[in-house]
Amino acid sequence: HRIQSVGNGWYRCSFTLANPVGTQIRLGLCDAVNNDSYTGNGTSGLYVWGMQTESKAYPTSYVATTSATVTRNAEQLSFSNTNVLSNPSVGSFIGRFKYDSLNTGDLQFIADLGGTGASGMYISRLTNGRLRLNYGSMTGGVNNVDSTTSPIANTWYTIGATWGSAGAKLYLNGRQEASGSIGANIVPITSSYYIGNNQNNSRYLNGLISDWVLYREELSDTEMHLYTSTGSIIPGDYRTAYDLRFEDNLLHGEGGSRITAAQSLTNI
Repeated sequence: HRIQSVGNGWYRCSFTLANPVGTQIRLGLCDAVNNDSYTGNGTSGLYVWGMQTESKAYPTSYVATTSATVTRNAEQLSFSNTNVLSNPSVGSFIGRFKYDSLNTGDLQFIADLGGTGASGMYISRLTNGRLRLNYGSMTGGVNNVDSTTSPIANTWYTIGATWGSAGAKLYLNGRQEASGSIGANIVPITSSYYIGNNQNNSRYLNGLISDWVLYREELSDTEMHLYTSTGSIIPGDYRTAYDLRFEDNLLHGEGGSRITAAQSLTNI
């Protein structure tokens, strides 16, 4: 459970139950020894607002409902790549993320930089648990490098990738996980960039992203080891092409923005 202050005397309370038995949910006040017959002190009051249930391992944002279930649309973050990377064959990416749950049936995207297999690139979690940097080349081939680490749920990670004259490299939490040759220039990326899902608005991260940074240069191993170390601050400088930061917010209180597929919610 979590009790979080959201300002002006209001608190957001959430409870997660695994394999619950029964169909009743009761909310009320208890005394100091957890007796639910507490009748109050005669002067104070309690306002309760915005109760909802979700078939999910974590609470998402509040969605107003009445007498029927409502579907909350998925979070979809993207932006036009116009002049972001002047030369798509050279660049670097750094992102900080956390999975709420691990999907064993489909990919979970962290970044889609116009990836279509033979063009652009994308970074995702595979169904076997590993992370993959997939990139296309001018020759039409599809290349990829996979991590040796399998991320677990509810843990923050900082991932990085570089591509250019030194080939393609994948980093995780201050460590180079994999590398491979590019063989030819990356196909120019012509579509938008997508954050936490792919360009088809599917294969969602199902978790939190707090930083998502693109560089116009191929950063060095020393820089990538430093910038992807857990807890390190990702710097912005003249090489930064795109820098997206999510600050701590009232809904989640963890820093970052949650990106998930559509959810069904019911008021109670």
